[in-house]
Order: sequence, then structure tokens, then C-alpha cells
Amino acid sequence: MKLQNVSRQLTAACRYSYNRLALNYDMYYEICGRENGPGEPPVRDLGSRFHPLLEGLLRGEQPLEELYGLRQAVIERMEQATAYTDCFQAYEYVLNRLEGRFIPAGDTAGDRETDEERLAWIMRYITETGESAVVNERIQTVVGQLPVRLTKQKFFALVGEGMAVYAGSPRKNVEDMLYILRSEALLNQPAGMTLAFPQLAGMLAPFERADYRQMTEEEYCLLSERMKEAGEILADYTGELMLLMDLINDLCVVFLSRTGAVMDVAEEERLQEVLRAVREAFSSGAELDTELLRQLEGRQEVCCDQWERYSSPMDILEQEAERDPQAETLRRISLLLSGSSFVPLEPRKTGEEPVDRAELDRLVGELTGRMAEGFAGRSRLVVRALMAKVLSSLPVFFGSLDEVRDYVGGCLDSCADEAEKAVCMRLLRELAG
Repeated sequence: MKLQNVSRQLTAACRYSYNRLALNYDMYYEICGRENGPGEPPVRDLGSRFHPLLEGLLRGEQPLEELYGLRQAVIERMEQATAYTDCFQAYEYVLNRLEGRFIPAGDTAGDRETDEERLAWIMRYITETGESAVVNERIQTVVGQLPVRLTKQKFFALVGEGMAVYAGSPRKNVEDMLYILRSEALLNQPAGMTLAFPQLAGMLAPFERADYRQMTEEEYCLLSERMKEAGEILADYTGELMLLMDLINDLCVVFLSRTGAVMDVAEEERLQEVLRAVREAFSSGAELDTELLRQLEGRQEVCCDQWERYSSPMDILEQEAERDPQAETLRRISLLLSGSSFVPLEPRKTGEEPVDRAELDRLVGELTGRMAEGFAGRSRLVVRALMAKVLSSLPVFFGSLDEVRDYVGGCLDSCADEAEKAVCMRLLRELAG
């Protein structure tokens, strides 16, 4: 099958990414170029590698392989930041369940509920919508917030039940879900985390050492403050990494498409003028001329519409990519413009071949074995947090609403800590809006 309108596709992609690159580079300067916050090197060192590559564009060069190398470095740094996020979320779960021990809840109707009233509210919340997708999402939310009082054997059995729906599914789908579950169980700890984010490593250490059973109010308040601070730092880091990755993706598209694109000389000169001005501002700290940016207003949206109109379907590009270099170029461009900023560009080694039940059982057995090793030596409260995170990420493993009711009722009945149940209900009501 011969690709149609290749020149139009390349032109639309180039103009779209060129305009977005100019606008986002200015935004990147506003966020990262004017101030040096505490602990910024874990992200800023990657940003410093981007500027020379952009200068290559302005000189008419295309250092694409270097740009790919930087892109992979940003992916790895984001994986490390995400691993820290997973860790802090697990400990946040633990602190939330301890809240009633140290912070008076007040005398509200919700705090005086019986388990029967709690069960009735939860089932109403789950079933009040008629959309099955929303029902399943709410079941997962409830499972993630309910008190967990499961033996490891029962927990591993539920993991197996949840994963059973993947029998016969493509291997890539199975691997994606296993990756998610490993992340929730804190089994995905990328190499170099401590070196990449020493400040976060230092902030995480007290949570790992804490004795949650014997915790004092002073220790609880200190960890709560540290949790808040860590959340703010992680939000800054991940936001900066996402913006940098968008810049890299757009520069990749420009490099990939520029040779085959048809651009007006005046348009490209105007875009390069903006990019030069921002680059100089990074060096001098000068204010940018807003008139330069005003000239680009509305252009990104127009070019985006053109790209969506002319772009080829991904399945066609994947079919043609092995024998047609233009199709491979357009495949990469489509991935870079897909909206999934950190998507791998290389084809996956595993793909559509189905995973039979025996192979699935083997993979799940490996996963639960690693979980058992990861749980060993951890506080029981932390293990409960990890179990809740894993169960809430699984496909819904209940066969009927009666099974959901039995599970919810069992969780409430097996928890003797009224303060913990009150906190769980408060969190559920907040999530329910």
C-alpha cells in the first residue's frame, strides 16, 4: 500500500511542532530560566543538554541521534521520579490510616456510622451509575481505600483472580499490567534513584525507618510535613520533565520532517527568531519581547488541524515501516505527536502473540513470589498499603455485585479500628465528590 500525501503530512507535522516548540520553549524559560529552586540539578542538568541541540536547528544542523539519547535520559529520569512517587504514595496511605490516632475526628454523623451504614453507602456509590465502566472504576476506588486485613495467601489468590482475565490476551498487554502491579508493590526501583534524586532519597529514609505501631504524635506530624514537602518537590520535578520532554519531542519531529516539508521562508525565519530570543534569554536573563510571541498566536491550532487531517493511521504506518523509510519516519512522527510524551519510539520486541493460561500462571507466580520477598521485613501497615494499591490497580475480580458486597462487608467487619474505618469513609466521600 503506497502512502498518500507524504509531503503534506511532513509539512503539517513540521509546522505544528515548530510552532509548538517556539511557544513551549518560552514557557520553559518562564518556569526554569528565571529561578534556581532548591534541589533543581536532577532535572536542570538534562535541560542544559537540550539548548545545544536546539542551537543545531538554528545552524541548519540535525543532531537527531544526540537528541534521541537525551530523550532516553529524560525517560529514565522520569521513571526514577515515578518510583519515588509510588513510594511516597504508599507511605501516605499509611499516614492516612494513622490520622485518627493523633487528630481528633470531631463528632460527625459519619464518625458514628455503623458498618451496615457504611456498607450501604458504599454500595449506593458503586451502583448509582448505570455505566459498567464507571461501576468498575468505582469498585477499584473502593478496594483501594477499604481497610485491608488479608493474609498473604488470600491476597495472592486475589491477584491471580484479577489477572485471569488476561488469559489469551496479547503479551504486550500482560506485560503492561504486570509492570503496573510491580510498581504499586514498589518492586520497580530503577537503578540510580538515590544518585539522581539525593534530596528525595533523604526525605524517604525516615518513612522507611519509622515504627508505625509505636509512632508518637510528634513523629506523625513531622512525617506529615515531610510528605507534603516531598509531594511539592515531586510535582515540580515531574512537571519540568514533562515540559522538557515535549520540547524534545517537537524538536525530534522538526528534525525528522524538515527535509521533506514545504515551509514558507518567512514563517520559518519568524519561528527561529523566537527560538533565538528565548535561547539568548536563558544566557542573559533578559525579558522577552512579547510582540515576537504574539505573531505566533493561533498558528499552533491551525497546524494541528492540518496534521490531524492529513496524518495516516498508525496501523498502516506500522505495516509499511519495515520496507518504506518514509513510513518509518511518519510512524515515529505520529508517536511523537500522539500525546503520550514518553512513548518508546522503537517497536516492541513482544507484541500480539497471545499468552495462554499456563504461561499466565507462570508469570503471575513470578510476580507474587517477588511480592512475597518485597513484603518481608516491612511493617504490617506498609504491607497493607501495598496490598491496597495492587488490588485497586487490578482488573475487577468480582463476578457479581453480591461478591462486591461480601468483600466490602468483610473488609469492614475484619477491621476493629473504628478510627481507621472513619478515615477510609471520609476519603471515599472526598473521592466521590
